[in-house]
Amino acid sequence: KWSGEKIVSANNTLTYVELNTASLSDKRFMIVSRDITGKKKAEQEIKEMNDRLRSIISASPAAIILLETDGSVGQIWNEAAEKIFLWKKEEVTGKLLPIIPEEKMNEFFSFLNILKSGEAVSGIEVTRRRKDGTIAHLHLSAAPIFDGNGNVRQVVGVMSDITEKVNVSEELKASEKKLRLLAQH
Repeated sequence: KWSGEKIVSANNTLTYVELNTASLSDKRFMIVSRDITGKKKAEQEIKEMNDRLRSIISASPAAIILLETDGSVGQIWNEAAEKIFLWKKEEVTGKLLPIIPEEKMNEFFSFLNILKSGEAVSGIEVTRRRKDGTIAHLHLSAAPIFDGNGNVRQVVGVMSDITEKVNVSEELKASEKKLRLLAQH
């Protein structure tokens, strides 16, 4: 018995064929062939799409994090997440999302429950903790990822670091307050 794939070129077009052989007797055997060109093309398209998505996730200036429905970090923790939160992917994968300050756990699980119900959240400002203990101000959008049966399998979060913008805004407010006080005297 033998099975495998062959590429047949006819009229400059490629056709992928799956061949299976079986011995029927000492001198006789059977060959069954099946055109799998469509399957091969679909596999190539999926590979190319996955490559594109990996590049987009890697190049994004926003932190992109994949979470399991229990709140643990899945297989996506991009370079921006490492830069913003100071944790390496290997340190967080499989663990409860470490960026949540203790006082924000209820908020986190409320968002997670919304996502697990199938709804997305968008444009929310949150604070999260970096590995060094400093606070990051973030703009959060998140969405559920469904399996083939329509059940929420995982959730993806995209976070933009707005810490500098928030700090500048707070400094500006403090300066304006000082100027008002000086103007009153």
